[in-house]
Amino acid sequence: MKLIILTTLKAFNNDLSDIRNSMVQIAGRPLLQIQIELAERYGFREIILLIGSYADSIVQYFGDGSSIGVNITYLKVPPSFGTYGALTLTKKLLGEGEKFIFFNSNIVPDFDLSRFVAFELSHENSCGSLILRPSSNPLENDLVEIDRNSRIIDFYFHPHRDDMVYQNLINVGVFILSEKIIQDLDLYETHEITNAYFLRIVKDRYPLYGYTSPEYFEIIGESDKLDDISSEFIQGIPEKFNLASTRKAVFIDRDGVLNQNVDPPIPGKLDVFEGVAKALKTLNQSEYLSIIVTNQSAIAKGYITLSDLNLHHKILETAVGKENAFFDAIYYCPHYPYAGIEGEVKELKIECECRKPKPGMLIEAQMRFNIDLEKSWIIGDSDTDILAGKSAGCKTIQVGERKCPEADYWKKDFVQAVRFILEKN
Repeated sequence: MKLIILTTLKAFNNDLSDIRNSMVQIAGRPLLQIQIELAERYGFREIILLIGSYADSIVQYFGDGSSIGVNITYLKVPPSFGTYGALTLTKKLLGEGEKFIFFNSNIVPDFDLSRFVAFELSHENSCGSLILRPSSNPLENDLVEIDRNSRIIDFYFHPHRDDMVYQNLINVGVFILSEKIIQDLDLYETHEITNAYFLRIVKDRYPLYGYTSPEYFEIIGESDKLDDISSEFIQGIPEKFNLASTRKAVFIDRDGVLNQNVDPPIPGKLDVFEGVAKALKTLNQSEYLSIIVTNQSAIAKGYITLSDLNLHHKILETAVGKENAFFDAIYYCPHYPYAGIEGEVKELKIECECRKPKPGMLIEAQMRFNIDLEKSWIIGDSDTDILAGKSAGCKTIQVGERKCPEADYWKKDFVQAVRFILEKN
């Protein structure tokens, strides 16, 4: 699999200022070198650089790439081409149906590239995958929606309606595509590789998938961020966020912890507790991942549908997004083992490994995000939450009035629980 890197931001228009986006210095290295060395670290050594007519400084600096252990091929792109058209030039360097990795020129990454590739290859029918992450400013970005199987189903473009509810995911600018996606494109297309381009692919029924990642993806574009990014590299922060390194997490039950527990739930209605968003924001700013793990037996019982549940989660994500907070992942169990309820969904009436007090959801998250469970916490309001956390090896906090004797700690609510965790860290 080859890596293709776009080395300009402004559509190859011969503007010398374009070069600085790839060659800007971050902790003593050009951004482009950081990108290439990341690929080399994971064994990807065939690099294609899409360069403008005046990008000689890039060629002079990197040469054939042998000094950093890679083989670089340069493709000069005519000024009239946009990034979309530039990509068509790579067809002659790609085998039929070959997949390639693409980095935007302004992305500063540190992530486990092997996990991303494995995700893409696990979907046999896939034409490509985009790396997605939650945003602390969701309404300032284009938003992406995926289904339960991680398939991308839609894009929503900025600016957004004030009353919009949404799944908080944005495209970071790193993706894998199949050569067959570009094989029929007009050589002289001039528009850009944007979310509108990916929407076209989705609408043409090419399956694209979203790989959600909490890793390090910063965007170059604001000069006042460069010093901060350089400082983070010097401190080793990007490497800590890479999923090759173990992470800590706070697992969070939903109903009764983040929002009012209503049984049975009311489709389209979810009342988020006051203070949840601000507490979650402080958690986002720490080293902890914030991961919801929630039993949703109302689906198996026939009280709500999967569409209703997705809407409830959008309402929750929208509510916390207004305070610039987000969840790194949401896991739910739709099963219920006991039959006999009118209107029940029989195929979901099973004994499963994901329903708390079993730790299945926590274990699934642990594998996905390389979580150190012994350094992680669970916040819940019931015995089942605490027992699930205990089974997984996490420290446990029960919130609410009732105290489970198995819990390690008891706090009034989510806000106090988060404050306690961060103070003990």
